[in-house]
Amino acid sequence: VLERFLVQQKHTYRRLDGTNNIKSRIALIDEFNNNDEIFCFLLTTRVGGLGVNLTGADRVVLYDPDWNPSTDLQARERAWRVGQRREVIVYRLVVSGTIEEKMYHRQIFKTFLTNKILKDPKQRRFFKSRDLHDLFTLTDDTGGTETGDLFADVADEMLAEEGSIEGQGGGSSV
Repeated sequence: VLERFLVQQKHTYRRLDGTNNIKSRIALIDEFNNNDEIFCFLLTTRVGGLGVNLTGADRVVLYDPDWNPSTDLQARERAWRVGQRREVIVYRLVVSGTIEEKMYHRQIFKTFLTNKILKDPKQRRFFKSRDLHDLFTLTDDTGGTETGDLFADVADEMLAEEGSIEGQGGGSSV
């Protein structure tokens, strides 16, 4: 879909996937990093997650989440490497009510759980059967999103903190 869009819009791009051999892979990466006229580099998180240095990128778009949050983390960090001269912005595309949204929730949960276990190795928690069932249940609810609900409390806390900083004479806002 993305490749067809790039062709239709007449953008120059390069593509890296599992069919590229090592020699062509290195050549594609070098060409992208050294040629400002190449608009986009298409690659999957699995292919782009290891051994790739994309200092020519200033935007990373994650559109196909992996069950393992480390895979997405490694893929997005390909642009944040030694030699990067630009600010890098990361976008994550998730469609509400899809399996991708459920996968993203699992990534958040797994990251939280990993951090909790590293701080308290005796902590043990497993997914319940209801959690597994919810993964494959899509909703038609148009009143909001599960992801939005998940982060609503965080946003409220950040606004409250910002208000207390301004009230103390901090004056700066985010």
